Amino acid sequence: MLRSIPREALRELLPCMPDGALLVATDGTIVQANSLVEQLFGYGPGELQSRPMALLVPERLREAHARHVSHYSRDPVVRRMGAGLDLIGLRNDGAEIPVEISLYPVESTEGRFTLVAFRDISQSEARYRAVFEQVGVGVVHSNREGRFLNVNPKFCDISGYTRAEALTLGIEDLAHPDDLGPALEARSQLFAGGGASSSERDARLVRKDGNVLWTHITTSLVRGTTGDPLHFITVIQDISAQKRAADERRESERRFSHLLQNVELVALMLDRDARITYCNDYLLHLTGWSREAVVGRNWFDSFLPPETAPGMREVFQSLLADIPEAWHHENEILTRLGERRLVRWNNSVLRSVDGDVIGIATIGEDITEQHAAQERIRRLNRVYAVLSDINALIVRAPDRQQLLREACRIAVDEGGFSLAWAALVDPVTMALRPVAWEGVSEDLVLRIARAASAPDGQGPVAKAIRERKPAIVNDLEDESTIVEKAATLALGTRAIVALPLVVGDAAVGVLSLHSREPDVVDDEELKLLLELAGDISFALDHLEKADRVTYLALHDSLTGLPNRTQFAGHIEQAIAAAAERANGGHLAVIVFDLERFRAINATLGRQAGDELLTQVAARARADAPEGGASLARTGPDQFAFVLAAGGASEVIARRIESRMQQLLGAPFPLSGTDVRVSAKMGIAVYPDDGTDADVLLRNAEAAVSNAKASGDRYLFFTREMTTRAAENLALENQLRAALEHHEFVLHYQARIELRTMQMKGVEALLRWEHRDGLVPPSRFIALMEETGLILEAGRWALSQAVADHARWTALGLPDVRVAVNISSLQLRQRGFVAELREALARGTDPPGIDLEITESLVMESIEENIDTLKAIRDLGVNIAIDDFGTGYSSLAYLARLPVASLKIDRVFISSMLDDPNAMSLVQTVISLAHSLRLKVIAEGVESEDQAKVLRLLRCDEIQGFLFSRPVPFEEMTALLQSRP
Repeated sequence: MLRSIPREALRELLPCMPDGALLVATDGTIVQANSLVEQLFGYGPGELQSRPMALLVPERLREAHARHVSHYSRDPVVRRMGAGLDLIGLRNDGAEIPVEISLYPVESTEGRFTLVAFRDISQSEARYRAVFEQVGVGVVHSNREGRFLNVNPKFCDISGYTRAEALTLGIEDLAHPDDLGPALEARSQLFAGGGASSSERDARLVRKDGNVLWTHITTSLVRGTTGDPLHFITVIQDISAQKRAADERRESERRFSHLLQNVELVALMLDRDARITYCNDYLLHLTGWSREAVVGRNWFDSFLPPETAPGMREVFQSLLADIPEAWHHENEILTRLGERRLVRWNNSVLRSVDGDVIGIATIGEDITEQHAAQERIRRLNRVYAVLSDINALIVRAPDRQQLLREACRIAVDEGGFSLAWAALVDPVTMALRPVAWEGVSEDLVLRIARAASAPDGQGPVAKAIRERKPAIVNDLEDESTIVEKAATLALGTRAIVALPLVVGDAAVGVLSLHSREPDVVDDEELKLLLELAGDISFALDHLEKADRVTYLALHDSLTGLPNRTQFAGHIEQAIAAAAERANGGHLAVIVFDLERFRAINATLGRQAGDELLTQVAARARADAPEGGASLARTGPDQFAFVLAAGGASEVIARRIESRMQQLLGAPFPLSGTDVRVSAKMGIAVYPDDGTDADVLLRNAEAAVSNAKASGDRYLFFTREMTTRAAENLALENQLRAALEHHEFVLHYQARIELRTMQMKGVEALLRWEHRDGLVPPSRFIALMEETGLILEAGRWALSQAVADHARWTALGLPDVRVAVNISSLQLRQRGFVAELREALARGTDPPGIDLEITESLVMESIEENIDTLKAIRDLGVNIAIDDFGTGYSSLAYLARLPVASLKIDRVFISSMLDDPNAMSLVQTVISLAHSLRLKVIAEGVESEDQAKVLRLLRCDEIQGFLFSRPVPFEEMTALLQSRP
């Protein structure tokens, strides 16, 4: 049987056949058909492709045809034309035709086939001759003894002989001496039978010119109808070029393999499934595996750490796609014992003869030691950078706080540490006090410092302080004594170096450096870190001594309070802060002298006098005033302080009284005796009494001198301020008494709906029934706000409004809602909503109470107030914004406020008929409110013209003298009863 004929030769042979021909697969499927067979059976070009050969057999003969095919598949021998294979064929149009066929079994690189030729009985042999002459492979007919009977032109090209010369030759004349025996043996086996009708082999052919060619020879034995052997047909292909290429490839592979076995580089080849197809000895030596255990295994499963394998698989897929970014990369591999080695790879793809990617080849360099050396250099450079920058910082750092804060920042930003923090040791309690940190929360640092301060403190920080030498944790995962271990690991810390800051023989602090990498410190790095800690310790000692000198220059040596020079600086700072405020600011400088101080010295001794001064200073430090500087000692028995204050003298006086009560209210224990001390005070106010520190301090001292001479407890620098402050203090006392004696009442003013001119509600207004007459709100409301008395008055007003509404409801009067004004102090009280709920519980259900708040109050703390107002609304209380237009509401926030109505301030109503701008504002507010589905109430309506315009502008309600002035409860009750 003819074997291993390339498919290309078969494709070239079929169209050249003199007869109609088919190439049929073993399952009877037509693989290829030439045009002659298509014409013979009436089919168009390509129509027979992939169809069963049984299609060409009449229906009645197909069963017998199937038996022949089955028998032939078991014994595929050559059947020539004239061997008695006469059949009936079925044309496409249904007509039957007589045909003679020949069968020729072949194998190619694509499988086993049968070449089937069809011939009309009338066709001649001429066409076969043409094929023989034109086929692209060498063909030889030879007799049983091997003498050539016929050759085609292609054989002459291959052998170099003419046809005439070739016909005088035999197989022994062309076969290479070493290949003659196998050739004759193959022929003998074909003669012997046994089922095989052809043989194939690679053999050398000696050309006429003496050159040797490598050929692929397929020899088939042709038998007669009786089965007797007749002659041989031999097909010869020149494969010298392929042989040379194969030899060269094998030699190249040998040299390549020899080269790779003698270099200290990993050589590796993987197929498309990442299975190892080749590796050199160096990889085996590096990893500790044997070749038998490696070849054929999956590279990623066997050699890569599990956490890196997924990413490297992506790189592998990029390599198969021949993406340049994947040609070079680094990754760790595992040895047999689990050690990690870092390898730098240089990759390329492997391709088949057809150019398809079949895998990758890579050369790898073990750079583990190199990388470790580079990493060590990097870490040393990191510490060098920190050391250099901190040494530069030491020269310019003004204090310990800034020194340590900048040191932590440099350690993180320049040194690559993940976080850093520093703490100082309290010399009295020995507790650690964190003063600086970077990359970590204050809360965590405080917790660690607190734990390290304990007598049995654990962890590197406590150890560094206790032993006064560095404490190192190279891997937190393996350390059980770490304080706040989980929180520290969550920040990415793997290693910690705690450096004690030692001055003299004492550890005055600690610098803790955290790294994301384990094993962060070796001996050389530790040496640099010790130098760093020593430099910082030196700087701390230097700054401590410098601070002490500066401190003595600016502080009183007895009390430790700022002296006159330092206090002047405090005043200047306070002036600068006041000047930067948007609308300017006021501050007060207060100087006071202790009364009877000389008598205390004379009676109890100088030591008792010094003790009194020291106790005053201690009280000042324990309770420093909010918004002001701490107390200063400006004379033997004289002290001073500064307060940020409003412009009103009564406010200043009240704050000063509170401050002095804190300082001198309680007795002082001196020499076994409780001594009460009072003081004379002088007050100078910025900017009215001076705009610099010296002038203000001098004027305050002048005022205290006048107070000592006049007998007044305190004096402002100007008599006018003193008088006004006294008046307001007197008024404040009267208001307190008024609250105690229930002198406040509520008056009510009606709100009228413009559309119906019916009363829809009333506003409750606070009035003070003083013994000298009714006091207007403008005289006392502001002072009640400043003093906080408005809280008590507001609670009373709310409860009274609830009670009055309940009384009207009990009388059966039409439902009228009562609006109560709420101050900023009330709304800011945490318990206000609960207080409101309690008050409403004493009234009707649902409540008939509404609240009015000013526009500016809402905007003070918008988010917090929105939540409070929502809680109020949920109680069934409507909310109105009072004096709208005088504040600075944002429309974005206005839309979010849970309010029901806006009240236009009376200043716009009173001027809108004469001022176009006021009219435009009123119109805009009404339109805006309606677009937000809010009701609009106009305050201060006093004329019919104003009401008429507001009605045209579609204002909802009005309130003012046009309809009713504020009246007491009884008069409002009568007014409600008179409503239709």
